[in-house]
Amino acid sequence: MRPNIIARLITEDITTNNGSDNLLLEWRGVAKRLFVEDIDKKVLDEVDKGCYVIRKEIWDGFGKPLKMTVCYSKKDDGYIGELEEAKFLCDKMGIAPERSDPSHSVCSIGFCSKDGKWYGWSHRVIHGFKVGDRKLKCFPDGDESGGVIRSDVEAKQAAVEFADSVS
Repeated sequence: MRPNIIARLITEDITTNNGSDNLLLEWRGVAKRLFVEDIDKKVLDEVDKGCYVIRKEIWDGFGKPLKMTVCYSKKDDGYIGELEEAKFLCDKMGIAPERSDPSHSVCSIGFCSKDGKWYGWSHRVIHGFKVGDRKLKCFPDGDESGGVIRSDVEAKQAAVEFADSVS
């Protein structure tokens, strides 16, 4: 049974929220903003799916406990999202999600061994970067510059910068 709640994870740029990932919950039309770390979680069940785990949890911290089914990265235990997001990123795209910074709670980057790309994403867009690709550096006047990605380290950094810019 799915709870009568719409949960949507909203990640914000670390420069605007001091590194906190926020959760916006809408429950019967009433919205309440919480920090992810403020939610008490009790794991009821866990299923290993390769690069991610599916957990059935009880979330408490906003009045009434909710039963949630959510997914986490096996690499760093970062929050991926609901099963639909994990299936898209991991099963369909072949991406191993991870947090772009250890202080974050939410995965926003990941590596795909199938195509050798580092991906960055938000709730609305995803983009992959590999050696030889053009760096994406967009400036307010619309100018782009940056050169070519020369290493996997630069590709990962491009994915981090992209994820930060679209979240």
